[in-house]
Amino acid sequence: MVGVVGVTGDVERQVTDPIEPLRWSGEEAVETTAAEGLSLRSVTHEPTGEPVRVEGDAVWTFGDVHGFEDGGYENRYAGEYTAAEYVVRLYRSHGLEFARGMNAAASVFVHQRDRDRLAIVTDRLGTHPVYYAETDAGVVFSTSIQSVLAHPAVDPEPDTEGLYSYLAFNCVPGVGTPFEGVRKLPPGSIATIDLTTGGIEVERYWRLEYDPVNRSFSYFVDRFVELLQRVFEERAADDRRYGLLLSGGSDSRLLLAAGEPPVAYHLADWMSREARTAERVAFMADAEFRLLERPDDHIERMLEHVPPRMNFNGRFDQAHLNGFDGRIREECDVLVTGLYGDSLFKGGIVPAFDLDLGPVGSIATPIEREVDSLADYLATLDGSLPSFVETPPDLGSVLRSSLDERDGSVALGGVEYASIRDLVLFSPYYPLSNDRDYHYFGLTQMAPQ
Repeated sequence: MVGVVGVTGDVERQVTDPIEPLRWSGEEAVETTAAEGLSLRSVTHEPTGEPVRVEGDAVWTFGDVHGFEDGGYENRYAGEYTAAEYVVRLYRSHGLEFARGMNAAASVFVHQRDRDRLAIVTDRLGTHPVYYAETDAGVVFSTSIQSVLAHPAVDPEPDTEGLYSYLAFNCVPGVGTPFEGVRKLPPGSIATIDLTTGGIEVERYWRLEYDPVNRSFSYFVDRFVELLQRVFEERAADDRRYGLLLSGGSDSRLLLAAGEPPVAYHLADWMSREARTAERVAFMADAEFRLLERPDDHIERMLEHVPPRMNFNGRFDQAHLNGFDGRIREECDVLVTGLYGDSLFKGGIVPAFDLDLGPVGSIATPIEREVDSLADYLATLDGSLPSFVETPPDLGSVLRSSLDERDGSVALGGVEYASIRDLVLFSPYYPLSNDRDYHYFGLTQMAPQ
């Protein structure tokens, strides 16, 4: 994967769409599609044959599509389809309604030539962001905010509150960005852009809601194991080479035991205690241990390569595999990671009380902290502005301006949650592209398409 950038409207008056922020190694394949009212360029590590055309329409898929649910579940991997071919199959049968049943971590672009419009589908969790800016000549859109900002039709005017949010929390809430007039499509949405008028309509087809089930702990353990085994059974293929990012923690050890990948990668500056632990774990699982040893100038290299490609979520030094992506792509086709295991399955996103230990610091207790109001929610946030901000605003006021209560529900940065509890539980990772850690986005960019 890398990304897509394009413009709608009077394309003859637009210059070449900026693709440099989408280049990861400089050796990517670039495909250009031009039609009346639309210019779109896709950048991938290797040629993909996209767009895939169906009855005059063109479809681009960025990310992975695993299956489709419509009464029963259909596993994409049971057939001989690429992700793009599978999406076209769904689109042919269901039109844009395919989005409602799509099990994916992807964004899909559909040029509906006869209807003179471009449709953009985001997956349920918003894992692959799409940014856009409306201009006098049309709409500029991209999977990279920096490609949007680099277009001469877009004025990169900073949004003060968005910028403060990023500096304090490493992300901007909801669909906002640090720039005026540049927005992100919400998760679980179908956006349609009229190629004649430039008008945009956004329909939300899915929302994340907390739906507790009163069952025993063992039920959830069994259900988790069942789903994990099912994923490996459905998606593993004998003709693909598999590797695992092995930290030595319980999340990656679980995946090593469940999937039995033959190669385990560990990233470190030297054979540290954690690296030796990971090596022992790999040995016990009969997996080959490969150390990814960071060079002394690893941070300097990240500083040079990462910032021009960031979407203003996380820090540049969180691109942990920067510099190793070429080697990993040469050695394996699929890289398995336990990313988010701690947060999603160990209560990491449930607010808890901290125990003050004085000069030693503080530790989080396993006691849930009740959050019943927006004031309580704001009190759980732990951001601070860097010292170079000479006249810092009140962060509470900045965040309050992005909150909106609506008849029992609450919206943060334009993304609606069914309740304050949903806001507390889900806002750190919904949409997922708002993750404060750059590591996930860096992994998706280095992965082959």
